Amino acid sequence: GGMYIMDNCTFDLKPLNECYCFFQFIHENGSLIENITLKYLNVTINFKDNRADERVANLFNTNIDKCKLETEIDKNRTQLFHHLFHAPHGDMNSSFYMSSLPRRIANCNDSENDELSQINIYKGQNVTMDLMVLADLDLPIEAVVFFNREQKQFVNQTTIRISLPLVYNLKLDDKCNKVIIPWSYLKKHINFTIEFTNLQINTPIFSLAPNTIVPQNLFLYKLVNISIFPTCPPGFIINETDNRCECNPYLIKHKMACKLSNTKLTIPGLYWIGQMPHNSSDVYFSKSCHPGFCRKSNKSVDLSSNPDEQCMFGRRGILCSKCPKGMSAVYGSNECKPCFIHRVLLTVLAFLLLGPLMVITMCYFNLTIATRTLNGFLLYICLVNISVDVRRSQIAEESTIFSILSLDLGYGLCLYNGSDQFAAALFDLLFPLYLLLIVASAILLPKSKCLNSQRLHKAVGPRVIPVLATITWLSCSHTSVAVISSLHPTDLCNTVTETCRKVWIYDGELEYFGCWKHILVGAIALLMLIFILLPIALIAIFGDLLRRCINKKFYLNFLDAFHASYRQGYGFWVGIRLMIPNIIVLLKTVFTGLEQQQVDLAIVIVFIIILCFQVVTNPFRDIQFDRCLPQSLKRKMTKKLSKKIANLLDMSFLLNVILLYSFLAQEKKEIAKIVIILSRVVAVGEFLMIVLYHFLEYTSLGGKLIRKVTILVSRIKRLLKVKSVKRSNEDEGDSSPTGRVNTVYLELNRAEESSCESETENEVRSEDTGSDSEEDLFKRANQLREPLITTPTISLQ
Repeated sequence: GGMYIMDNCTFDLKPLNECYCFFQFIHENGSLIENITLKYLNVTINFKDNRADERVANLFNTNIDKCKLETEIDKNRTQLFHHLFHAPHGDMNSSFYMSSLPRRIANCNDSENDELSQINIYKGQNVTMDLMVLADLDLPIEAVVFFNREQKQFVNQTTIRISLPLVYNLKLDDKCNKVIIPWSYLKKHINFTIEFTNLQINTPIFSLAPNTIVPQNLFLYKLVNISIFPTCPPGFIINETDNRCECNPYLIKHKMACKLSNTKLTIPGLYWIGQMPHNSSDVYFSKSCHPGFCRKSNKSVDLSSNPDEQCMFGRRGILCSKCPKGMSAVYGSNECKPCFIHRVLLTVLAFLLLGPLMVITMCYFNLTIATRTLNGFLLYICLVNISVDVRRSQIAEESTIFSILSLDLGYGLCLYNGSDQFAAALFDLLFPLYLLLIVASAILLPKSKCLNSQRLHKAVGPRVIPVLATITWLSCSHTSVAVISSLHPTDLCNTVTETCRKVWIYDGELEYFGCWKHILVGAIALLMLIFILLPIALIAIFGDLLRRCINKKFYLNFLDAFHASYRQGYGFWVGIRLMIPNIIVLLKTVFTGLEQQQVDLAIVIVFIIILCFQVVTNPFRDIQFDRCLPQSLKRKMTKKLSKKIANLLDMSFLLNVILLYSFLAQEKKEIAKIVIILSRVVAVGEFLMIVLYHFLEYTSLGGKLIRKVTILVSRIKRLLKVKSVKRSNEDEGDSSPTGRVNTVYLELNRAEESSCESETENEVRSEDTGSDSEEDLFKRANQLREPLITTPTISLQ
């Protein structure tokens, strides 16, 4: 059993708030209680051993929330019933505990708002609604709803709504229901020559008591206006036969799909689709969007509401090449950032300091390709910087290190407020020239009569040409990427006319060599290709052959520095390695039909061939170990061994590239991410060791540090030997000679220390005196300073 409350008041014409509730609060003497604080109310009604909720509800009341209660309660009706009927808070929201007559038909997403009056659909699209029927206290209940098309008639200035034949009916549960009225039902009853129709949603209010006078045609009523768009959504066309919208066959031909239910288009990765700003009706698409602008994975795009969801970094516009209003394209990053005046000043300051600081650092540490230590690392970071996948997976610190060493900043810097990709491309082309200009100034400054040329030449002169060769190598890698990017077109196709035109991939609004902006960028790129990149590539590959024709001193010095890492006859190898990043950029940009995994696999194959060639030929010269090693190790470091170290160091970076791109070629993203991090850590570790070697071998501070360490080690060794001799003599019971020998060793230590300090740089005496006799010790001490001991010679066992 349960509680069933039904009265005629529910269906009378008088307002519900004039009907009394089925319970009231009274004192023990029978008088009404005027007000109650709910938390002090100790009266509850418990349902015990009732099974009514197994089939229907424990409590049914036709009038709950609007009935008249004589007592004022400090809480609302919902809280009152939760407390009074002792139901857990969640249970009262179920129709299996409490139920009532239907009061309204509501939208699930906004149950407080009764507005459900407008639905817009395209021809062929189903009508979708989220509905629930609410009873008193806004409790959702089960109900049967009927959908009818409505017709209006005006009789005596009165609107009469007439329900036309049934369109659809459905049983709703006591929760949110997704109601879908198929197009096949709608098209039978709706006249599509007009742009809208009214749809009635009705649910009957049934008679529940035999003695209750209830009209049999009493219905809860909701009106929905359905508007039918005369055209199709972007990417769809009208099928005249079925009078419905369907996907454009031209999109299906190019591996795209459409879904009319949500008007979204599914496009492959690195595709772009959208409409022109000046022509919103035609839809354009491109199969080759910039990988730093458009998403790589398959994506669904709604061109009507949010066409920019296919873009990354908040970009928008054609080919995702524009930044939102108030944001600017920045140099060194694909992101859009706000460019305030302090950011612009920071950019200017960074470029004024970065160039000279980079040249000075390279000169001081001799970080050049002529030392045979940086060749593999520079090739590695060039590949990292042209691979968007690898760069996006780096941690910020490593990305900045790699980017700066490849003439990039590693983070976005503002050029000016409102800058676009045109300005960023110009700056990208001209920045390497700025660095070359700094090096050229360093070459010409020692020849100036206004400066102390000897002192300046001593500081930077011997290493300027190798630094120039290194920056030239880096500039070629950086500039070649900028040139290819500036000359990289893509097709923008019209889905209506099925025609395509060439645009610049970095800005879809710039027609390829069809407007002054791209003509300027393209002309600078072509000039740099013809007068810088091609000549340097020819010199790098055929430089040894050109020695017979060109006898200029500067050219010969530059060529010697450019080929200094390689043995005679293998100078061309620097040109081959210089062309590798360019080939990979061409694979990634021009041959857009290739999948990313195919490009990664091609990189692996190329580097396996390079590694095999270097294993067979060992093209690198020996590494210099004149100052960074002590004399004992320097004797063991033969020229053959140092040459082997140079080749193994370069091969380690080649092997790193092979392993890195082997995992990138697979689709296991989690494993590839771990390998990327490990690859970065290994590369950074090797680079730090190279910097340490250059500090010890080529800097004056490194030489001083080596001398101090050598003296300290020598002193420690001799003290240990003295203690060993003393311990040996104590074991034999002879302590007198030990003190004398100790004195001799200490004096010899001081003498040799002063001798080390007076020798030339890094010339440290480190002979082993462990087997010398006492007479030899006295002779050497007397040669280095005044005699300290005049007692007779003591023989040691």
